[in-house]
Amino acid sequence: MVELATDPVEDPEIFVPPERAKESVNCLGPIKPPTVVHHEDPKIPRSFRKAKTNIVVAMSVVVGTDGKPHDLRVTSAPNRDYDQAALAAMQHWRFKPATCDGEPMENEIAVESWFHRF
Repeated sequence: MVELATDPVEDPEIFVPPERAKESVNCLGPIKPPTVVHHEDPKIPRSFRKAKTNIVVAMSVVVGTDGKPHDLRVTSAPNRDYDQAALAAMQHWRFKPATCDGEPMENEIAVESWFHRF
């Protein structure tokens, strides 16, 4: 005769979903990415007068289900003056949020903020 025994019960804390997590199945249709509905140009830093070319600040932004950006992070910029100007402007941007099967969802996107020489 063989004895059958169950494995020890796992700690239930292991399976606690992260904060803001939402249970979901895979989208049956395509995910529609967020679209910009309002944007604000960044204020031009004084140091831009010395720039000889256009300046680009690349950012990572999470667009919430309410269309507001959060968790803003600069991924590439020439210096801190441009970081701050681009981040300050991005706070005022508004988006139509991404959707999954017609339901709004958070989505991380990449955004570039340009400082143009004319």
